[in-house]
Amino acid sequence: MPADDTIRWLLAGDPAIRWQVLRDLAGATERTVERERRKVARDGWGAPAAPGPKGFIPQSGPPRPTLCCFSATGSETCVTGMILSILSYFEVDDDRLDAITDHLLEQQMPDGGWNCRRPRGATHASMHTTISMLEGLRWYEMHRRRKLAAVRPAQRRGREFLLVHRLFRSHRTGAIIQPAFVRFSFPPRWHYDVLRALDYFQTVKAPRDERLPEAIQLVGDKQRQDGRWPLENRHKGKTWFELERPGAPSRWNTLRAMRVLKWWK
Repeated sequence: MPADDTIRWLLAGDPAIRWQVLRDLAGATERTVERERRKVARDGWGAPAAPGPKGFIPQSGPPRPTLCCFSATGSETCVTGMILSILSYFEVDDDRLDAITDHLLEQQMPDGGWNCRRPRGATHASMHTTISMLEGLRWYEMHRRRKLAAVRPAQRRGREFLLVHRLFRSHRTGAIIQPAFVRFSFPPRWHYDVLRALDYFQTVKAPRDERLPEAIQLVGDKQRQDGRWPLENRHKGKTWFELERPGAPSRWNTLRAMRVLKWWK
């Protein structure tokens, strides 16, 4: 299936998809990309999801907060990394982001990754926690532009942890760590999978590595004859509206897979 046909299908989707397709696959001008991006909050998925007064999402029944961050006993590393991603993405100008980053850097483990169970005795990093940390630190690097001398090496060590596992295999036995790692989901929530990891690698323009081809091949093998990638899995949890149906062609997975393969070529 010609790539142009798949790109046209992607551009027929939601503005949240279109602006990224224009930027990452179609070579559109920055002005065109920004014009499309501004539609996200008022059209398609973004319209009913836009936060209302006091940060609540409009819905039937009593309002609920859009985000719950910390427990009474302290921060949870996965959640803290995701919060850093969100606040950095929206370019929140607050010195507490620097304190959050310091905390996450302190939590990096000797093997290069992170694990939210470290306070309870974990000695080996978690793929789930590590990808959340890497994404959070990347957004912080891009939009906060501080502590780069510490943030960049921390990301390199985190990527090395994933590479030691070839993104989905045990470094001891070579077996697939978890079946869910090779099923592509969206939204990923706190869960790790190969496509999420590769999308991070392409975002940072990581150097080619001999431990990546198997994961790249996995992405290519999942492309359907119509040129699209399916939504293979959906993680449990509250949702305000349905993005895509499991088993059906997924614009989110197709967009991410295509830009990963473009980066690799």
